[in-house]
Amino acid sequence: MNHPIRVAAAVILALAAPQTAIAQTSAPASGVNSAVWTQGSKMETKALSRLSKARAKLTKAERDIAAANNKQATASSAGTIAAADFRAIAGTAPLFTTSEEAKAWAKKVSDASERWTKADKRGAQGGKDLERATKAKKSAEGDIAEAQSDVERGRAMMAGPSIR
Repeated sequence: MNHPIRVAAAVILALAAPQTAIAQTSAPASGVNSAVWTQGSKMETKALSRLSKARAKLTKAERDIAAANNKQATASSAGTIAAADFRAIAGTAPLFTTSEEAKAWAKKVSDASERWTKADKRGAQGGKDLERATKAKKSAEGDIAEAQSDVERGRAMMAGPSIR
């Protein structure tokens, strides 16, 4: 039967063991210059941190792209409805018997025009948002590729001259 202290020590050691997604911290392999190994280890650690940040940046950019596409679609739909309302109201100017009737009709035309203008502006803003998010996505993808390359270079330096 295992002693409780030994079991606890084994659990603690297992939890403290390095994971594959974390920088390797073992000692240099035989024949590997320790300064080169240390440099490779530092490069890998920094690159893994950059890789994590770049992946988060990519996720945000993809979320922003979806939001911009949604903004454009809803604005387009609202603009189509507002334009149809405007045409329906403005296209049938009735004969007014009082100034209040004319004023009420003019307000309806103005309101429809404002909704149409607001939808157009929102659609244009969605286009700008989409352009900005697409640019951020491309940047994040470049950052990911660069960080991944540095991770591999750092690991190669740690492995020794035969792999570099």
